[in-house]
Amino acid sequence: MPEEWTGGGINSEERGAYIDYLRKWQRKLYEGGWAGISWPKEFGGRGASLMEQAIFQEEMARANAPQLVGTIGLSLVGPTIIAMGTEEQKARYLPSILSGDEIWCQGFSEPNAGSDVAALGTKAVRDGDDFIVNGQKIWTSFAQWPIGVCCWSALTRVRQNTKESLVC
Repeated sequence: MPEEWTGGGINSEERGAYIDYLRKWQRKLYEGGWAGISWPKEFGGRGASLMEQAIFQEEMARANAPQLVGTIGLSLVGPTIIAMGTEEQKARYLPSILSGDEIWCQGFSEPNAGSDVAALGTKAVRDGDDFIVNGQKIWTSFAQWPIGVCCWSALTRVRQNTKESLVC
């Protein structure tokens, strides 16, 4: 990694080149089977144990390896699709999340809630097979590059009149 990028002080002109560099790095890890170390093998991961994951992360830190650009996809979106997605969603999204070809961001903070999940005002209401999402998010990391947004909202269950958090 270029020395000037290691301190975190990347200016806006260098940002695009930095993201391209991180995407190429994640692609190398993907091609070697290391991008989704915790993911099951059948979904392109390594199926590593918790101890193996810890050792891998420790070695990455020791080598001062770059971060993975697709962290939200790798840690939130991908595992959610693995657990709850259709076969079509798995085929469509999982390879591109692992490779870094598609970056996901997290829509989290809101004007009157900040990062307090219990105070979220964004609502998701079921409408047939779909959800209608209404609300406002105020910022998120990597928002200028994503293919999709992992959005935290309050899912209103009309019949039970209860709320629970939802990742969509």
